[in-house]
Amino acid sequence: RRAMTSPAHPAASPWEFAPLFEAELWREGVPEEKQAVVERAFDTATKGISSFLDHARFGSSRDADEGLPFKATTSLSARPKHGGAIRVFTQPARPGSEGENAHRAAGDGSSSTSGRPTAPPVIFGAYYVPGCVSDVDQFVGRNAARSRWDPFCKSAQVKHRHNAACVEVRQEFHPRLVFSGREQWLICAGRRLKNGGSLFVSASLPDAWVPPPAKHLVRSHQLFAAHYVLPRANDCAADDEEAKRRRKADAPSFGFGPLFPRPPISRYAGAAYDAFAPEPCDGKAFPRDKFNAAECPSTAMVSVAQIDLNNGMPRWFYYFVARQFARVMRNFRRGVAASKDDERWWDFGADVEDDKED
Repeated sequence: RRAMTSPAHPAASPWEFAPLFEAELWREGVPEEKQAVVERAFDTATKGISSFLDHARFGSSRDADEGLPFKATTSLSARPKHGGAIRVFTQPARPGSEGENAHRAAGDGSSSTSGRPTAPPVIFGAYYVPGCVSDVDQFVGRNAARSRWDPFCKSAQVKHRHNAACVEVRQEFHPRLVFSGREQWLICAGRRLKNGGSLFVSASLPDAWVPPPAKHLVRSHQLFAAHYVLPRANDCAADDEEAKRRRKADAPSFGFGPLFPRPPISRYAGAAYDAFAPEPCDGKAFPRDKFNAAECPSTAMVSVAQIDLNNGMPRWFYYFVARQFARVMRNFRRGVAASKDDERWWDFGADVEDDKED
């Protein structure tokens, strides 16, 4: 019903995903078979995030038309000056997205038309960040510092640095409840976009290419994950002031101030600031820094992940994973804001030095 009453998504995607340079830095020194892993991650992320942005902005998407709808799962409120609400959606796995680890895909008895278990759902997090593109870039680039802001991550190590835009990282995650600790071995790459934004992706390397996990750990697989960083003209602090103005204007009054007290601004920010509906951006309005990143007041971000936890749980279990995903993204955003305002935020010990390689 929503798709029938909302503006149709445009025939041509208005979202910028094209790389700024044809010869991309992340390819330098990367073997062809590993380039193929990264290329698949970029392609999958581009398709999924573009469709999600259509859903967020226009209320409809090609994915939904093809039976892959975006389902609102959870949200965390926050004041507009801090970036507003973080909203999380889930989407059924795309056909054929199981990859080489299809035999490990979580299932609830459901299967694809080929009779094989379907892959885990895709989780999308959508939020604004009170920082420019380079603030986010620098935070994402601290690959070994994940345990600083992700409470589920026990450690992260850069195992090999191909170049300034592509690294291999081993991540270990704490055991939870009856589940053993998890290990992931990822290849991560970043791309500067034509509009001055960024697209970061990561994906698990095939098991045959990496050492086996320790006996107390279970290898989980990241089919793909990504951060899409979109330059935004709005300033989050200005959003906050506008939300306050709307709150005051909407309050009933008989000339003696509001008749009923309103809840805190974090719970009443006005629909325009509580929703996530970023505008397409070609980046022409913003100057660029020395890394060609758009110098903008704030950014709109879509973070997405499709992870096979390899724990034998049915697909409905990923509903709880999505709820935790919202909290991790909240910590991520807080980390971006804290680190850009205080470089000392990173001074927390030599055990997570990002330049170390094994």
